Amino acid sequence: GEEDAARVIAYLRTRARGEEFVFFAPGSWAQIRDIGRFRRHAADSIGLDFPAAYLEGSIAIHPSVGNMSKIQHCMKGATPKTIDAGFFLSFWESHFKCRLRDETLPVCDPSVGKRTAPCQCYGNESLWDPGSVNLGLNYVYDSVQFVAVALDKIIYRCTDLRTKNFCGLKTVTSYDLLLAVREISYRGETGPIQFSGAPFRRKSTFDIFQYDREGRLRRVGEWDVDGTNILRDNLRFKTGSVPESEIIPDTTNVLRGNMIVVSLFAVNILVVFLLVAIAFFFVYHKDTGVVRRASLSYLVVVDAGLVFVTVSALLWSVGPSSLNCIVKAWFALVGLGMVAAGMCSKAHHALRYYITLGTISSRTPSRSIFLYLAFLCAGEHVLWALYCFAGSTLRLVSAQSVADNTYQYCACQKETPSQDTLLLVLVFAFNIVLFVAPMLVYAFSANLVMPEGESKMSFFMLINMAMVFLLLTPIYLLNDDRKGSLVRGWLIRTVGMFSFVAFTVLVLFVPKIKYIYKEREEGDKEVLDPEAEHVHRRTFGKPGFVSWRVESFEGSH
Repeated sequence: GEEDAARVIAYLRTRARGEEFVFFAPGSWAQIRDIGRFRRHAADSIGLDFPAAYLEGSIAIHPSVGNMSKIQHCMKGATPKTIDAGFFLSFWESHFKCRLRDETLPVCDPSVGKRTAPCQCYGNESLWDPGSVNLGLNYVYDSVQFVAVALDKIIYRCTDLRTKNFCGLKTVTSYDLLLAVREISYRGETGPIQFSGAPFRRKSTFDIFQYDREGRLRRVGEWDVDGTNILRDNLRFKTGSVPESEIIPDTTNVLRGNMIVVSLFAVNILVVFLLVAIAFFFVYHKDTGVVRRASLSYLVVVDAGLVFVTVSALLWSVGPSSLNCIVKAWFALVGLGMVAAGMCSKAHHALRYYITLGTISSRTPSRSIFLYLAFLCAGEHVLWALYCFAGSTLRLVSAQSVADNTYQYCACQKETPSQDTLLLVLVFAFNIVLFVAPMLVYAFSANLVMPEGESKMSFFMLINMAMVFLLLTPIYLLNDDRKGSLVRGWLIRTVGMFSFVAFTVLVLFVPKIKYIYKEREEGDKEVLDPEAEHVHRRTFGKPGFVSWRVESFEGSH
């Protein structure tokens, strides 16, 4: 209970090296629910005031069901008179529906089944009684036993462990213990015990909680007969009085020191400057035929969207924080909304002209682009608000890997994994639709003549974007917690964003830049009527009610 925990922690804290302890708390400490009471007892009785953060990282294990018959021999003769421990007395009162040492209550009925009102008992009941089997006691036993098995391997059978050379260790840290726990596999009283981290869908029969900095218990894992699952790898070990770097190597940025990270970071910065330069280039040449045919608004909006996407990729490489989690999600979604606004507005304009006039319009009015921009960015902002703030807030989670508990990483996620996954699926679904819809339009019109091959190039760009989405989706939704796959996931995500930006620049902007210089070399200074719609028409035979013909932008053929 709270008082026992305060006494034990105070004792360890006053020892010479007691501040280095990290508390792995199976069994009894699972009952520490009232952190305020724990602190008050420490202050009143011991004279030490512990902050709530002192228990941060401690594990609390809450058993629920089990097979009592397998460990009854361990509890033979156990009564409140022989075991004067807070957690055991609480278990006794809960199990036998009575209150110990409460003279204000009437004496309980000998039959536990008939105890329907608060009553007083004297600890004379027996755990061997047929009606007194408690299915949770096995888990209390196993929650301590699996730690004992891990320590036994570290001390006496160190050669059985593969993840680290445990032989000859003089001290055992919390992550040493977790590494050993990760490897143990045996049949406990509750069934097979294997900390494989494999997820399962059935309701857990054993919950793993952990204290956060405010002293609140948060569910971080579950334990069933099929194995253990640490939920989205929320498990972490940290005591408030010990710097995290002393417990786990400083890995706030999990990719620190990786040269490819530095290289990609530098490349993305150069890409931002390049995109800004391209935007100024188009603005400077806004009166050329190439820019007028494509629409300056379209070019600038798409270019700005690429800048936002690149900045989001940059933020994945800097020191993480909860604010960074929210900001980089905003940059990514707004950037995708801007690119999609340009592509969708041009595709819609082209489709409208094709259906009504049998022609393809190459120039999209600014009004149409900004209407799409307002509508799609509003939708992206709604998704961003849902993803960041719906239910639990999107925040930075500093977690230890189940696969390698010496390795810690930071992830932006919600406290509820199912909610995190559902919202991510919603975000991906919305954005993939925004790129698939114009892609179908451009696929339908790819054989039509458009200036600078814009229809065909737009189709290729959207195909690339769809491939990037299909590549990134499994990384976001199925990424596991091993260090190698996390690094690979970061690299694929960053390279995917970079490839999207680079490919878009190559197929949409580079041809236009080339034609602008070609136009200047040929001395073609055609100034087009700002109200005119530039239309390409192509004969497809005789549809019967419309005759189509080809008109060239450069002159008649």
